[in-house]
Amino acid sequence: MELEPLFTATKWNIIELLSTEPISPLELAKKTGTSIANISQQLRLLEVAGIVSSKRLGTQAKGKPRVLYFLSKEYAYILSMGSSGADKKLIEASPHQQALLKIWFIEDKSLHRPLEEFFESLESQLDKIDAVFIDKAKDQVVLASDYKGVHSHAGKVVKGDEKKISVRVIGKRALAGYELPKKDFLVLFYSLREGLNESKEPTD
Repeated sequence: MELEPLFTATKWNIIELLSTEPISPLELAKKTGTSIANISQQLRLLEVAGIVSSKRLGTQAKGKPRVLYFLSKEYAYILSMGSSGADKKLIEASPHQQALLKIWFIEDKSLHRPLEEFFESLESQLDKIDAVFIDKAKDQVVLASDYKGVHSHAGKVVKGDEKKISVRVIGKRALAGYELPKKDFLVLFYSLREGLNESKEPTD
């Protein structure tokens, strides 16, 4: 399947919205300012491509959504261009690969390697970590975990040439106080995303 048609403006808007929570077609139409017929067509194409999945809900009260759509997997669309050749590919990305890609989006390139090394130091404990994200307003990496072994990272500093980012550890309960979809936060890892597909059911 050709990749470019999957990432037109409307489809990309849908993907961005579904990256934060499961949403009904009607709510997607409202948020994107387009018709429900157009949204339904775009969702069908994305579903055939395996990018989104749908979940039919049980009996709902009037006005509540009957179907929710969500991203089916963690994907990365990669373009590689250089003197050795050019290529593009849609891949199913692991948590480590997703974190690396997000780190590479940070404008201060001097932070890339230090943050990569810091995330690699967490890999053996990811099953005990609920989230890893950067609070850009405070220049702070935040780890959410109730596991005591993770707390050894508290007080550390990730140092680039131009900027320093401190490390803070919070409990899982405190994580609810952060609105992670906001642009103030760069989410490197979020273990609750799969559970969100099962439990969070927004209304129209």
